[in-house]
Amino acid sequence: MALATVDELHAAAARLCRDYATAEPATLRDRGLELSATVTGLVNDETSPAERRELLAVAGWTSLLVSCVEYDMNLGEDAERSRRRAAWLGREAGNLEIVAWAFELGAWFALTRRRWRETIELAVAGQRIAPGTSAAVQLAAQEARAWARLGERRRSELAMERSQRILDALPQSADVEHHFVIDPAKTYYYRLDCHRWLGDDQLAEKYADEVLARWDRPPGAQGRKPMRAAVAQLSLGVVAVRAGDLAGATAAASAAIAQDRRCLPSFSLIAGELVDGVLARWPRHRRSAELIEVLREVVPDAIPPVLVR
Repeated sequence: MALATVDELHAAAARLCRDYATAEPATLRDRGLELSATVTGLVNDETSPAERRELLAVAGWTSLLVSCVEYDMNLGEDAERSRRRAAWLGREAGNLEIVAWAFELGAWFALTRRRWRETIELAVAGQRIAPGTSAAVQLAAQEARAWARLGERRRSELAMERSQRILDALPQSADVEHHFVIDPAKTYYYRLDCHRWLGDDQLAEKYADEVLARWDRPPGAQGRKPMRAAVAQLSLGVVAVRAGDLAGATAAASAAIAQDRRCLPSFSLIAGELVDGVLARWPRHRRSAELIEVLREVVPDAIPPVLVR
């Protein structure tokens, strides 16, 4: 097999990973499945061991990307199959970072399903597989998020500090649009979740503003990250509820809903926090009912079946 073919396949997988933040999910999934089928179809009895490893690595990165997109679309079972396939491909290719990213996806899935201890177990195991990598940065951040959700402030802080140390030791990459290359500012996004769950409203607001300043950009603008922006806007809504500002919460939720790309499980998790807060403070307010109905259209699973009357 020509070296150019392998390089072209790696480049095609990288393009998919760069398109993750803004591409239409179903289209991106189809592109990923097509590339994966093409790559695995090239593996045969005449493939050399080195070529086989390279092809399986391309398929592994592609399967990771497909798993992410499937989970964004609420296709949980498909996402889990793609995640497990990526882990197998990574092991067969001898690429431990692919395996570690598969653990990171598992931790993310568990976190959005409120399985906090499972998140920690997967995050810790993944960090051992590929220390000192982008995957390890994000795995430590997932661990920090889960500890924060359990109210374990010191453990959350230690995990986030570990994530930052790993990140600081990595060489700077110019390819930060690649979904599996950690960009230094992404720690703001993880710190936002940690502080929101720990009840640090001023810090949560600070990091939400940082996320929006960096990534809330018009469609087509370079560096745009609408999913991160949606999480930041919902988080500002949660902070507004805690401050007794129903109008502010409504405005923040409306801005989040307006984003054209979202991860439905993550959106659902934070929307549920927002709705719980609204119902606790304003159970019979007309604006509460209106806000909840708007959120129900986007993430019905996050909204209680009994609404305000």
